[in-house]
Formats: sequence, C-alpha cells, structure tokens
Amino acid sequence: MLQFQVAITLLAFIAASTFVLSKSGAAIVSYHIVFAIGIVPLILGAMVHFLPVLSRSKNPGKFIRLLPVIALFGGFLVTSYFAYQQALSAGRYVGATTIIIAVSILGVWAYRLKVNAIGKPHPCLDWYLAAMLCLFIAVGCIIMGYFIPEQRAALRILHIHFNTLGFIGITALGTLQVLLPTATQRSDPEVAARMRKHLKWVVAGIVITACGTAWHRNFAWIGVMLLAIPLFDILKTWLKLYSNAIFKVHGAVPLLVAALCGYSITLIIGLIHAYHQQNFSPVATFIIAFLIPLV
Repeated sequence: MLQFQVAITLLAFIAASTFVLSKSGAAIVSYHIVFAIGIVPLILGAMVHFLPVLSRSKNPGKFIRLLPVIALFGGFLVTSYFAYQQALSAGRYVGATTIIIAVSILGVWAYRLKVNAIGKPHPCLDWYLAAMLCLFIAVGCIIMGYFIPEQRAALRILHIHFNTLGFIGITALGTLQVLLPTATQRSDPEVAARMRKHLKWVVAGIVITACGTAWHRNFAWIGVMLLAIPLFDILKTWLKLYSNAIFKVHGAVPLLVAALCGYSITLIIGLIHAYHQQNFSPVATFIIAFLIPLV
C-alpha cells in the first residue's frame, strides 16, 4: 500500500507541474494536487507503517491500512472543487469531512497504540499524534469557513499553516530525527530525550505563528522564534555527530539536512511575505525547499 502512495505522490507532482504550465491562474489547484492528493495520503500511509514499530505493536488491520486511501478520495474531492467549482460546489466540504473522518480514526488508533504499548513508546509517536491534530485543525478550518464566512480569510491562513508547518512539518521533523542515525549508521543517544523536549516548542511555535499570521501578524515572529529553538538545536547536533556525511555530494543524508534547512527558509520567507513582500510565495517555497528534498 505504501508503494502505491509513493507512486500517487510522484504522479501528483507531475500533474501539478503540468497543470501550472498548461493553465494560467491554476496555482491553488496545483497546490491541492500536491498536498491533498500527493502528500497527505502518503504521510498517513507512512504513519500506518511506522506507528506499530514505534509502539512495538502488531501490524494494523485492513481497515486501518485503507484510511490513507479514504483520505486520498477526500483529497480528490477537495481538489476537484477548485478545478470545477460550479459542477462540484459541495466537493470541498464533502472531501474535507472525509479526510477528517479518516484522520480521526487514525488518531484514535495511534493513541490506543501508545496507551497499550509494550514498554515506553518512542517519542516520535507523540510527534505523529501532534501532526494528526494539526491536520484535523487544518481541514476543520475548511468546514468552519462555511459556518462563519466572515472569518474565511483568517481560516484559510490557519488552514495553510497547520497543513504545511504543522501536519507535514511535524511529521517530517520527527521522522528525520529517527532516520538520520539509520542513514549515517551512527547512533544518536540523546534523540529520544531531545524529541520529548522539543515537541512543546514546535507545537507552540506553529500555533502562535498560524494564529498570529491569521489575526495579528505582529505576533507571528514570536512563533517563528519558538520554532527556531528546536531547529537550531537539531542542526547543531547533526553537525556535531554527522558532519562527514552531511557534506558529501551524494547519498540521503545531505538531502535530509537540506530539508531541515528548507523548513527554516520557509519560515523566513513567510515572515518576509507577511511584513514586506506580498509577491513571495511561502507555499511554493515550502514545496521547493522542503518537500522536494524529502521526496
């Protein structure tokens, strides 16, 4: 199933690129092809694969393994709405509801794995739970916009931030810290303690950045500074432990570190966009600087 999700993600990137080149003004459709069809189901599929490992539990059942596919269907509906708004006027709400149901079931399953884990589960499981909560909030903002239309602009900003910096960012940052010791074949004895310490700063930073950008942008920089605390600590540790592997011209390690740097660049571009230069696109920066090295 995970191989299927990877193939869909690659096709989504190709389709989004083709759509941008062939049709002007289609950025929002392309973004949803990348995120709703490509990235979100892939991440959920990866979580289904890794969560039993993190909690030392048995493999998931068929229904749990189908949840990423259900989310993919929801992503198709949401994306189709932006491509054909008149024909599929309710598509985004039906699609958003479908994704919320899928991620809610997956979140409950993940929490039960944590509670019933043999021994203490890996802290990356908590990062995945936080990421799923961010996705729940992000998609929920779409539905909330129907009931409070006067807040749609702010809810759209929340939707973008909790999707990118939140769901995708938390998942990737947590996974990177677990994968890098494996990729370098050198252990990081402090990674578990560091992840437990950093999660609160990451979550607080994302919430303040998102809410500040949505309602009072002068507070957004506070969230970015909070996010900078774990990012700087992670990068400092990686340079100390894996500098030889990081500066190689090939292999997975330089790409993983490049993704971390790309996440940081996205935060900077986002601040510039909020305060000075509206022509900058934080979402495009996120895709190019953060997602592409990971993919």
